[in-house]
Amino acid sequence: MSQPVCRIALDIGNSAAKVLIEPVADASGQSAPQLQSASFLFAAQTEGQGDWTDQLCRWVAKCLSPNEELSPNVALSVSDPVPIRWWVSTVNHRASEQLKRFLADQQGPRSDSCESGLLRKLMSASSFDDCWREISYRDIPLQLHVDRPQRVGIDRLLGAYGAANRFGAPVMVVDAGSAMTLDLVTQGASQHSDSADASDTAGQFAFCGGAILPGLRMQQSALAAGAEALANFGSLALSGEGPSQRGAGAGFPSAAAVPALGPARDTRSAIQLGVQAATVGGVTWLWQKYRENLQRATSGPKIPELPIVITGGDGTEISAYLGQCHELVPNLVCFALLDLARSAMV
Repeated sequence: MSQPVCRIALDIGNSAAKVLIEPVADASGQSAPQLQSASFLFAAQTEGQGDWTDQLCRWVAKCLSPNEELSPNVALSVSDPVPIRWWVSTVNHRASEQLKRFLADQQGPRSDSCESGLLRKLMSASSFDDCWREISYRDIPLQLHVDRPQRVGIDRLLGAYGAANRFGAPVMVVDAGSAMTLDLVTQGASQHSDSADASDTAGQFAFCGGAILPGLRMQQSALAAGAEALANFGSLALSGEGPSQRGAGAGFPSAAAVPALGPARDTRSAIQLGVQAATVGGVTWLWQKYRENLQRATSGPKIPELPIVITGGDGTEISAYLGQCHELVPNLVCFALLDLARSAMV
């Protein structure tokens, strides 16, 4: 019987890292505790708690040992620790290397971080290379119908894999992050090919590419940078959202704050309404085009149904305005990483 392992899925994006922990079942054999998730902004630094790497590891240590006191002056003691494995998706290699160095330090003979006692014991069961599994496009069981699969963001491929696993195909995946991607996943072709690249014929589903749009904050920043009169509106946020908080979209108001049909009567509301129209309109237009393409590909009499799955840091805000039926799945990339881990595909 294989040794139980605690899996940690880590989605490192352009502005934040998202973490999803899958604890192991307890000794009684009961079901594992509920998945735990968190997000850490790279720019945020809490007084007395260090940068995002330190905050992330403190959070992980607390989740894995909730009864331990994470005080800088208290050494942690863990009996019979279960080793942990980090399953990593990154589009920000500078940030992932920063965290990788931080975690590797936990295996050293000495560490000043307050959570080092726990993490060192958890990660000492094997070499660090065994603890850290960074995913590439070759690891994902998808047929890749794109020109240069190695240049596609790994988060896009994992989102496609995770969405198809849960909702089948075809499906449109909208990942609303710093940039917004809108990708199409279909049923894959029968796996009979002489292709030398195994990634072209792997898996039940096919990633067909998609579109990349500016994210909510990027749209506002572009307006501010390109028009002097709008410079003061380059970082709109909802009331109560501080500069380091992740939550409300970049200027997306509450559903009742901007008239659905416009027009807006002040500059702030005009920018909010414009970003809303561009974003939701882009999703709607591409959804219709993808459906038409599917109809032509199948020569069917009807335009096929195309479910929409939304994820990403600004997914909640887009979900509130989108008229089409859709599924909102936070942490979709992390769920896909856990799918890979469970299936032992990599």
